[in-house]
Amino acid sequence: MKKMYVVLCLILSSLFFINPAYAERFYINNYYTEYTVHEDATIDTLEGISAFFHTKAHGIVKDINRNNDIITHIHATENKETHSTPSVISVKMGDSGKYILGDKLYTVKYKIHMRDLNISQLRLDIVSPAWNTEIKSVNFKVTMPKNISPEDVKIYKISNKKIFEDKNIPYTVRNNVIAGYTGNTLQPYEGYVVAVNLPYGYFVRKQDYTPFFTLAAILILTMGVISIWAIYGKDKHVTPIVTFKAPNEINPMDAGIILKGSASSDEFTAYIVSLMGKNYIEMEENGEFFKLKKGQDFGNAKEKDSEILKILFHEKEEVTKTDLESSKYIEENVRNFVIDANQRKELFFETISKNASVFTVMFIFTLLVIFTSNFVCTLYDFGGTMIQTFFFFMVFMGLGLLCAAVASCSDFESKAVSSVLCASTFIFLFVLVYVFGGQTFPLNNLIFKIGIFCSFICVICTINLPKRNDLGTRLMGELLGLKHFIKVAEKNRLEALINENPLYFYNILPYAYILGVSNVWIKKFQGIGNIIYKGSNITTHSFNHMSSSLSSSCRSYSSGSSGSSGSHGGGGGRAW
Repeated sequence: MKKMYVVLCLILSSLFFINPAYAERFYINNYYTEYTVHEDATIDTLEGISAFFHTKAHGIVKDINRNNDIITHIHATENKETHSTPSVISVKMGDSGKYILGDKLYTVKYKIHMRDLNISQLRLDIVSPAWNTEIKSVNFKVTMPKNISPEDVKIYKISNKKIFEDKNIPYTVRNNVIAGYTGNTLQPYEGYVVAVNLPYGYFVRKQDYTPFFTLAAILILTMGVISIWAIYGKDKHVTPIVTFKAPNEINPMDAGIILKGSASSDEFTAYIVSLMGKNYIEMEENGEFFKLKKGQDFGNAKEKDSEILKILFHEKEEVTKTDLESSKYIEENVRNFVIDANQRKELFFETISKNASVFTVMFIFTLLVIFTSNFVCTLYDFGGTMIQTFFFFMVFMGLGLLCAAVASCSDFESKAVSSVLCASTFIFLFVLVYVFGGQTFPLNNLIFKIGIFCSFICVICTINLPKRNDLGTRLMGELLGLKHFIKVAEKNRLEALINENPLYFYNILPYAYILGVSNVWIKKFQGIGNIIYKGSNITTHSFNHMSSSLSSSCRSYSSGSSGSSGSHGGGGGRAW
């Protein structure tokens, strides 16, 4: 029992008095640090770490202290991954698929941008006290931009969280170069600092005009796009012309083009409804099922009306909902009909403003190239990996192509989808810039955010090209006036109009549907006269079912049919 007690005490004592250097899986044979200080308060740093692994590990992690400085141009001889926090950049070197045992040399290069220029003493870590391992020897070299006096240089040692001057470490000061070496072993969490006294105004920041040129280019291109929009995309003020009649010069397809920039499935459905009002088509509905039949005046249809009737019936007397959904003949001809209808856009919109979208796309793409190049290069300089920079480059260029797609789309629904995608992408990019740009220069970070905002403004301007011509503006006013009339029309006025024209309700219904007030229009006629069509009272429910059925049947045809003083440097590390 006594022997077991003694053995247990020896084991416990060995745990308490074990050499702390063995807490790491390696020790450092030689630590080499080289600083090249520039007059513009930037410092090129090289650290060479000659490690010996007594226990297998994948590599080491070198921590670079920020010390309120900005760190850029991080490079390492080994495969590296960088992980940043507000206080430390961790450079992970090695290979997760390989283990190291024995000697291994690691080198890390980076650039320090000092924020504070008004300092009386420059302190540089020769060896950071953050290393939890023994360091057998240390070499260091500091090159200043101007000659210095030996009296202005001191070496301090850090041990047990205390700092004191070490006069035993040999070093030389020749002109502007400080160099030294020591073979004294540093224990874990010990380090050296070289301090150089400086006169006032020693550092002078060189003005880098690149960010200002970048910002100027972004703003100039943005103003160019806004100017193009103001000239060729900003619609004239539309004054609603209150009217109780549908415009005589246009059909429902034209109305959709004037309102939204292009005709789609909703306008095609409205066109079919307008043919019912002319007695060219009769509709029978039974629950979820409906069919279209030739009306009494079918043979009197002219021009476009006759064309769409031939497409729907194609030598048949009636067409069912199933026929609309499955007929390849109807599908192909309806698609062609919608395409032809959208060709009439030039009647209502200025042709030159349509061509202006090409220039806005070029401006946007140039803006994104400038912005992306600046961001990607800065991200890489601030420690980003090639994968990260390539990812950002592809995202930004993809956004440029998306902007081009938005500008080339004349279809309203396609523009809406593209606009949502653009907005989502811009929000995503803003979050990425906020996360990754926070550790860069404040001016660069500001430019990144301004670039995203300006790009978004340019896309919005491009989406709103082209603008309506005088005819389109006048007809837009009439349509908005008709919408206002539908909302405010009184019962006695509607009764008078029905007495004048029994088909008045059906003449207006297609346009009410396009204007989004069909339910309001139908409800206003409930209880007025006998609004009957083929023996069935039209209610909001029955019309909504009919229109949604027709629209869903026709949507597949028309979709896609159109469009074209403190210390600087240093930092510890560890194995991994």
